[in-house]
Amino acid sequence: MKENNYLPMLAVLYGSAFVAAFNENTVNVALVSIMANFSISATTAQWLVTGYMVITAIVVTATAFLSKRLRLRTLFLAASGFLIGGLALSLVTPAWPLFLGSRLLQAVGTGIFIPLMMSTVLVVAPKQKMGTYLSIGTVLAFAYALKRRRLARNAQEGQTSVAVAEAAPAVVVDTVPAMAAGRD
Repeated sequence: MKENNYLPMLAVLYGSAFVAAFNENTVNVALVSIMANFSISATTAQWLVTGYMVITAIVVTATAFLSKRLRLRTLFLAASGFLIGGLALSLVTPAWPLFLGSRLLQAVGTGIFIPLMMSTVLVVAPKQKMGTYLSIGTVLAFAYALKRRRLARNAQEGQTSVAVAEAAPAVVVDTVPAMAAGRD
């Protein structure tokens, strides 16, 4: 594949993996606010993190199966739909069970994005540059650690501001390129 053909695709997948990883850890700093907003205990609130990780682990495993049977575009659009749908639901949900369900929908999207990005790099990157492309993906996917202070400040305003902070990059990175792309 020519370099100019796969770089835009990798850029979109890198951005999607960053949004998914950012989304994965956003709730950790907002648990106290979420507990207050929904009047739930710390044990109950912890299910946001635990449930998210369990669903993500299951979907990462299933993505290996799905990637052999579905096209890259189909998986990308499905992951975008799960992530953005879960974010939209978390913005408007009035009850704890729906909020938990919205987080689990987001976990499905994350479970697809991370392995999708890594496996695509393995397929399209030239062998002599594969390490570089894999490390770029890993750094971008886990760059949320650099934004931890700002996220903690936003979390003090409640779960809605956290969901808005997640939604803005998700919509730009996932939806715009998906709509503009005419093919895989």
